[in-house]
Amino acid sequence: MEVLTNESVSPEQIKKVVKKEGGCFVWGDAARLSPADDILIKIKKALDISKGQLIASVLSKKAAAGATHVIIDMPVGETAKVRNQKTAQLLKSHIETVVKTLC
Repeated sequence: MEVLTNESVSPEQIKKVVKKEGGCFVWGDAARLSPADDILIKIKKALDISKGQLIASVLSKKAAAGATHVIIDMPVGETAKVRNQKTAQLLKSHIETVVKTLC
């Protein structure tokens, strides 16, 4: 994300940019929107946290920032959270289901 935008922004800065421009790109981890979630992400592999926790992790930061629309970057690969394309498609489907249910 740092290639596209300043990655060190506060939630207040995000809201200011969104109000002025109608949207913005941010890296949720750098914005410190959910500190407890940041800790869980770091220990995810050791705890073998479920896909439900991963979805909650991703969507909670968007909700905390007050987002109404999001683009989710989902790296796929052997060392990424999502290991293969099949899992990525399934995760995408689950995220869409959660969002449709809540909105």
